[in-house]
Amino acid sequence: MTFDRKLSTMARRNLNDLMYFVTIARGGVLPGSGFVGVTQSALSQAINGLEAQLEIRLLNRTTRSVSPTAAGERLLNTIGHRFDEIESELDELTEMRDKPGGTVRITCGDQVYCERCCYRKSRHY
Repeated sequence: MTFDRKLSTMARRNLNDLMYFVTIARGGVLPGSGFVGVTQSALSQAINGLEAQLEIRLLNRTTRSVSPTAAGERLLNTIGHRFDEIESELDELTEMRDKPGGTVRITCGDQVYCERCCYRKSRHY
C-alpha cells in the first residue's frame, strides 16, 4: 500500500470515528448506531480505537448511559458544529442540484439575432 493511499484510508477512518464520537456524545450508543447505520458493537469498537489512538478517554460509559469526559466535551465543542456545517452545506448543494442555474450562451448569425432580439425590443417600446 502506498503512503498516499494509507494516509487517505487513515484520514477516512478518523473522520468516521470522529463522526461516530459526535453522534454518541450527543445521543448515546443506541440512537447513534441507528443514525449512522452501523451496529452498536462496531460503534463501540470505533470509539475504543479513537480513544486508543488519541491515548485519552473521551466517553464515560455505564451500563445505562454514556457521557463525554472533560476531554470528550472539549472535542465535541470543537468539532461538533463543523459536522453540522458540512451537513448543512451538503443540503444546500442538493437544493442547487434541483434548480437550473448558470449562463446560457447562444451563438447565431447577425440576421437571426436581429430578427429575434430586435423584433422583441421594438415591441416593448
